[in-house]
Amino acid sequence: MEQIIKINNKLNRKRIEIYQISGTVTKEGELKQHFYETQKFENEYDYMVSLTEFDGSSLFPNIFEDKNDKFYYSEAGSNEMKSISFVSGCYEVKHLQIPIKDKLGENKITIELDQATGKSKIKLATGYKVYFNQNDTFRELLGYDKDIVLSTEFNLSPHICNVVDSLKIFINCDIIKGCWRNGKTSQTLFSFSNEVGFGYPLSIKPKHLLEFPLVVKEFNDLTLIFKDEDGKGINFMESPVNVVIKIEQV
Repeated sequence: MEQIIKINNKLNRKRIEIYQISGTVTKEGELKQHFYETQKFENEYDYMVSLTEFDGSSLFPNIFEDKNDKFYYSEAGSNEMKSISFVSGCYEVKHLQIPIKDKLGENKITIELDQATGKSKIKLATGYKVYFNQNDTFRELLGYDKDIVLSTEFNLSPHICNVVDSLKIFINCDIIKGCWRNGKTSQTLFSFSNEVGFGYPLSIKPKHLLEFPLVVKEFNDLTLIFKDEDGKGINFMESPVNVVIKIEQV
């Protein structure tokens, strides 16, 4: 009887822990919180984990330094391939024209969006070439395949422009289980769509909390990993983020 009373008393005062995790996400999309004291949850009880708040900035680039940040070209009367480097950022088609114009001047190479088809139009002055056959170009953003070299005056891309590199952001947590994504188990705690303008603040407080079982009852570190729909790490361009997580006894 004493054991039943003890259990009932504990159930009437269900344990709730709130964790605020803030900081800069690594290039791989990882945000880790270390606890000097081991966080312990009783094995005889079940606990559910949920995300109650996320704050950050909508900083999801489509051009990345040392990955797809180059534009290669050659000038009239020369086969010497030159390059223009772009800084990491989220570029619309019209923005790509600016560094090229600054480097080459007016009407040498122009890039526009064809509003009717969603494809890119690239116009070259006589003798100019554009090289999309290099690995670190942003050809996919402009709707081009690899191994393409443009040399004609007017060029329309074979595919529509792909200016949104990350459509959805998944926040994964290493102390939970119970989520299924694309038919496979995952540790996704929460996800949200990339639907606001580049650089705008993000403040997300879910009205209906998604709860997942706590599977690690003792831990000194809690790790969140931010990925997009292709599994690429998201680091918000090193802008700080804030995540609030609730662990509640059920």
